[in-house]
Amino acid sequence: MPKVLHFVAHILYVMEFLQACQNGDEAKVTELLANEGLDFNQVDDNGKTGFYLACEAGHLPIVQILLKNARDKKIFVNLPDSQGKTPLHKVCEQQNEELLALIINKNSVDRLGIDRNRKDQNGKTALEYLVTSSSDLDMILNKNSHCNCHCCIS
Repeated sequence: MPKVLHFVAHILYVMEFLQACQNGDEAKVTELLANEGLDFNQVDDNGKTGFYLACEAGHLPIVQILLKNARDKKIFVNLPDSQGKTPLHKVCEQQNEELLALIINKNSVDRLGIDRNRKDQNGKTALEYLVTSSSDLDMILNKNSHCNCHCCIS
């Protein structure tokens, strides 16, 4: 295949992957993950990766699939968008508790290096988007007091 056609095909696969992540298309994401030559860290016009788009859209099954494949497929889970927000920032901003629990569990933090302390362009960490008052912080601390993974609150 000529280089130009190969490049165009790659771009089309990337666009298809980003759209599948954003739309929650599990079958398509799984199919595209089988493509060895695809860079799963390509971004859309706003600097968002497929992982970011799945987190933003709240697609728990897609996020699970991507986290499971992150090491083998070299999916970088801390890549920020054009505003410096990581997928974790977005999940906290949206207060999506299911995704938050999945992303900050000990396995994800240790195995994939989820960075809970990274600041966006506004100088805020993800936790700062989750907590808007000291009473919110007390609630989070009490809710996660059963957790022994030392990653729920840093």
